Amino acid sequence: MTLNSALATVPRTIRTLGATMRPDGYHGAYQAGAGGDEAFVQVLDGVTGRSWYERFTTPMDPWPVTLRSPGIMGWYGWVPVMECYHGLVSFGHELSGSLALDGAELDFDGGLGYIEKDWGQAFPSGYIWMQSNHFSLPGVSLSASIAVIPWRRSSFPGFIVGVRMPGPDGRSALHRFATYTGAKTTGLAVDDDAVVWSLRSRSGATLRIAAERRRGGLLHAPIRTEMHRRVEETLDARVYVTLSDRAGRILLEDVGEAAGLEVHGEIERLFV
Repeated sequence: MTLNSALATVPRTIRTLGATMRPDGYHGAYQAGAGGDEAFVQVLDGVTGRSWYERFTTPMDPWPVTLRSPGIMGWYGWVPVMECYHGLVSFGHELSGSLALDGAELDFDGGLGYIEKDWGQAFPSGYIWMQSNHFSLPGVSLSASIAVIPWRRSSFPGFIVGVRMPGPDGRSALHRFATYTGAKTTGLAVDDDAVVWSLRSRSGATLRIAAERRRGGLLHAPIRTEMHRRVEETLDARVYVTLSDRAGRILLEDVGEAAGLEVHGEIERLFV
């Protein structure tokens, strides 16, 4: 890294530090009841120019942000030369509002939402991503991804998995399996029908995820110069999740419906 490129990263590091000291700023000012702000999603038809929006009523439930670990990326969030940065804004929140499409109104009142975000130079060259918060046990939410991470002149398969679920005291607990926590992938298999992924945490807890693959739609994704890449994503997958503690006791065994799933690019580089 040259001196000029190193200096160019300083403004971003300062912004990240300031946002980390105020987590609502890191994820968005809509979180901690900032004035009368509200969060919304705007849907824009690029052909006709028509647009609609959906707003939210309940507070966001973000991945915790601390100085040591500024969000879902852990300490990697501080590295100023990452190809892609990732943030989990809300594991789940209630929805209020509607979308009008071709004269039909789609009512989202009482629905369940999820928000994450990506920014940087480009999406990874190969990755698997899945998410669901539609489990039979209320309050359960899963976010899981593994991707090819460029690192200096090499790369490695980095992963982040979070299982948010009610704890014994009734409060939400977050079970983390990530490269930066010392967790390991013990098995990963991908074919045309399913993705099966097994992990073990440093403390000995285990997680098994089996996702059914279904056909989806094509989304625009960024490369370094434009939104050019086309990525297939389904929002109709089904995810089977089993979480066990180090003694083998099952903490969670459930099925997530209406799951998001993407399997894209050079996924053979994830099997190392």
